[in-house]
Amino acid sequence: MGDCEGFEQFVSSGGRALSPRLKKVFGLAGVSASTRVLDVGCGRGELSLHCALAGAEVTGVDSSSAAIEIAAETLKKWLVKNPGLKGRVEFLKKDVLDAGFKEESFDVVILSDIIEHLEPGDFKKLAELSCVWLKKGGKAVFHTSPNRIFVNAGLKIYNILGRLYGIRLPWDMKKLLPRGLREDYHVNEQTVFSLKKVFGKSGFGRCDVRLEKNPHYAYFFLKDDVFIRRLNFISMFLPFKHLFYADVCGTALKL
Repeated sequence: MGDCEGFEQFVSSGGRALSPRLKKVFGLAGVSASTRVLDVGCGRGELSLHCALAGAEVTGVDSSSAAIEIAAETLKKWLVKNPGLKGRVEFLKKDVLDAGFKEESFDVVILSDIIEHLEPGDFKKLAELSCVWLKKGGKAVFHTSPNRIFVNAGLKIYNILGRLYGIRLPWDMKKLLPRGLREDYHVNEQTVFSLKKVFGKSGFGRCDVRLEKNPHYAYFFLKDDVFIRRLNFISMFLPFKHLFYADVCGTALKL
């Protein structure tokens, strides 16, 4: 759990402060009192709890017993000051691919940082099931990292240009990353284009995808170096975002 982004905020705030990544996902979900939410791979549960606090009815699902225990314990603590949450959120230990949820039973399905951990076939199955579980007009909200184009090409550009500024890094910088950001955890890296393709083939009518910065990867090594700032300026132009932006997020709408 300590390798997961947002761990420090979770520990210090008891889940009441969302990390930047989860704030993005929460904003895209746009939940209200009439929203039914399925949070797939809910982890520590803070995103599910924030959705419930906004009035939604939430089901958080994770295959990890440790994650569900942490989420359930956090809910118990939240209920002390927010008794209205009782009955509005539940955490289930399940393999979501075999969960058997009813058709058209949710308004929002959240897939936050789970896609990169699923084999390609399992991701396709999950996208198809998400469409089945969603009501018409419902949406899947997703966040995944890293963008495959950034990893395969962008990091190489950082490496080459960095040498001009006396920064010498190994050609395969991924080997220096924290374990939670390497291939043994990330088995299914996506791009804007591959995500649109999978969701489109899964029955969704529209998929809006955008690229975001990530404080890890190149920034993990180079921080706020002068050449990073110059590359960040270049990356403001859309064609270059695919090379220099590591996170991919967005929504897929069921028409």
